[in-house]
Amino acid sequence: MSQATVQGTVNMVFLLGHVGQDPEIKLINAGTALTKFTLATNRLGAKNAEGQRSVEADWHRIECWGRLAEQVVEMVKRGSRVQVTGTLKQDKWTDSEGKARTSTVIVASDVVFLDRRAGHAVAEEGDDDVVSVAATSDPEDEPAF
Repeated sequence: MSQATVQGTVNMVFLLGHVGQDPEIKLINAGTALTKFTLATNRLGAKNAEGQRSVEADWHRIECWGRLAEQVVEMVKRGSRVQVTGTLKQDKWTDSEGKARTSTVIVASDVVFLDRRAGHAVAEEGDDDVVSVAATSDPEDEPAF
């Protein structure tokens, strides 16, 4: 059973956007790789007085574990266009002032790299010369929440 479907419920997220900063990797729990990065997606905002809608950015925190973490840190840079599929996880902690805090993170199970090939000139606008490489995590690499 996948992390996304447990006991008759579904926890699944699908995002397509641009990476906000170079992913950072660290090794935890006896050498398990963990990579974190932010992903920007756009949505339409409210209409203005002229009836036009603004475009607003939302920022999402992404975590990748194990082999997926290693692949992401090798292939993804700030500005990269990626598709992320994963699950929502809510982190909870108490800050230094004793206040309860929460933060929502997407734990990636799949990342598809959608960047144009480095050094390849695009012949004309709309050319779909895109590198599409999928990386998938091993469920054994992901922590139990």
